[in-house]
Amino acid sequence: MVLFYPLARRIILPLALLFHCFNTFFLGVPFAAILSIYLAFPDWQAIYQRYYPKRLRLKFLKQLSGGMLISLALILSTLVGLSWNTTPLPRTIFGLGGLVRYQTIWFVVFPIVLLWIFAALYRTFSRQKP
Repeated sequence: MVLFYPLARRIILPLALLFHCFNTFFLGVPFAAILSIYLAFPDWQAIYQRYYPKRLRLKFLKQLSGGMLISLALILSTLVGLSWNTTPLPRTIFGLGGLVRYQTIWFVVFPIVLLWIFAALYRTFSRQKP
């Protein structure tokens, strides 16, 4: 339901992230392994079209077919997944050189989630007129 219903996505997704942040801070349960699941929820195409500057667009991607892009993404994600425990390089790159660890990722997520919730609340209540 959350994937296909925009109102639910705007409400449930940030609250679920906030729930996991509080579980980490107050109960000590980091849940960092599930963060990648949340990447399935945003509308990446809309984000790309809204924020990516026109002069920096990756024009060479238009030459590749959709199937080729999907295949490349699957191959890349498989390689990163397989190399995650065999070499320290992926952990160092995605962990920003040890700055972000399994437990500390929520300190990065928490302020982003708060801004997201406040922005959604502002947009919701600024549209309503008394």
